[in-house]
Amino acid sequence: MTGLLRIYDRQGTRHYLVDSGNAVYTSKGASNPICRDTPADPARDPIAELRAAAKFFDQYYLVPFSGIATNDGRFVSRGRLNSRESGRFNAGEGIRGRRPALAEHLDFFDQCPADGMITVRENFTGWRALGFGLLRAALQTLLSSVLFGRVADGFAIDIDRIGEKRKGGNTGIYDANGEVDPQRMQRFLDDFDRAAKEARTLAISQEKASAIIDTHASLGMVSSGQFRSLFKVCERVNNGKTITREQFQMLFEGTLLVYAASYPRRDGHAGIQALGR
Repeated sequence: MTGLLRIYDRQGTRHYLVDSGNAVYTSKGASNPICRDTPADPARDPIAELRAAAKFFDQYYLVPFSGIATNDGRFVSRGRLNSRESGRFNAGEGIRGRRPALAEHLDFFDQCPADGMITVRENFTGWRALGFGLLRAALQTLLSSVLFGRVADGFAIDIDRIGEKRKGGNTGIYDANGEVDPQRMQRFLDDFDRAAKEARTLAISQEKASAIIDTHASLGMVSSGQFRSLFKVCERVNNGKTITREQFQMLFEGTLLVYAASYPRRDGHAGIQALGR
């Protein structure tokens, strides 16, 4: 295991950081950031179990993306700190126990190196890991780099500043802080449930899903393109032009891309295996 790993304890409802040297850190309160000067308390915190959970994530997963859990479901990975966050933490700054949902979604592309910036190379590698062909992946990379990257950064995308680049004409599910608005999300999910009940199936057609999205939001060109990419990812996973309510929800909660990239290709290898190279 390398670096600092965020872990959430569902039983104790507390966030922790576990580093490669087995030190465990936490916060002074549920709403406070995790600081280097706040080590876990052996009398209160499950230090041995947290170390075991960190070892489990390291042994069984190529990358401990946010959302994966131990076998008993108690401990949930919230991802490793990127180098930018690690620098701040080591300098004495407090770190959130969990990154905003939008940042977790984008972290899929930020892997080599994981520094909070999605380079053009990482961007392309991510699309390829999702099953896109060379030309389609190159096009997705070009568009996202131009729309969300900065010339001064070599068209790399700064995840922490993505809010400055987001345009209007989106679903409104992500709020201004990059967190999921649960009430807004529920409106979409309720319609997905109704459509699935009518169709008597778990997955609904992408055409029906588009109609649901259009009912609740007036999408701009950029958001429309992003949903076309989502549908393409789901088409590969579902082996058909369908999408489930869970997949729609997973997109915004940051786990869909990891899930999709974990599916094996025709050569038997999963696209996710290329992300850390």
